[in-house]
Amino acid sequence: MSGSPTHSHGHLASLRKVVIAIDASQSSWQAFEFALGSVVDPTRDNVVLTTVAMIPEGGWLESIATGLAAESAFVPYPSSAGVSPTAQDQMAQRADREVHEAEAAATDLLNKAKRHVREHFASCGGADMAIRTAVLQANDPRDALVDYINSEKAAMLVIGSRGLGAIKRALLGSVSEYCLHHVSCPVLIVKPEMIAAASPNAPAAADRKAESPAH
Repeated sequence: MSGSPTHSHGHLASLRKVVIAIDASQSSWQAFEFALGSVVDPTRDNVVLTTVAMIPEGGWLESIATGLAAESAFVPYPSSAGVSPTAQDQMAQRADREVHEAEAAATDLLNKAKRHVREHFASCGGADMAIRTAVLQANDPRDALVDYINSEKAAMLVIGSRGLGAIKRALLGSVSEYCLHHVSCPVLIVKPEMIAAASPNAPAAADRKAESPAH
């Protein structure tokens, strides 16, 4: 393809909006690369890269502080009562630090992914592609992703089938399966066998889960 496409405001509005959800895991990055090779069309797609900055759950931190203050690990209804001002300040500082670190890591990840998209499509106008990034804050990525994707009115969500560790996956369930049943657009769940079968010369056919799920 010769030349680079120039996107006017009206043209941007007519592009297909493809949201790619990623995290820092290797499997998620492989799914992201699969999407670039088998799904994204730089001439007609508006790419949105998103990730969730996992923030600490306030009630959990407060429970620890309250339990320490009471010298007991069994505090069924934690509250700030009985926690010294110093402990509360330390807890707040720790939470703020963890939020900041999570946001910084998420931003770095998306900036890296955005550069990779432009490099991948450099020969066909990647420098002028419509690419946006969005860092979502949540202690549960499922609802954060669903709410954001539905608000964006995306044409498609691409997400890997893995990413969370075994413990988080057991607690939260499958993020990809949850999105499949709750977002209003088609969902492509990129599975390991799809990645393994794909190659630059013969990309695998994607099982796109193309039906819009009932809510």
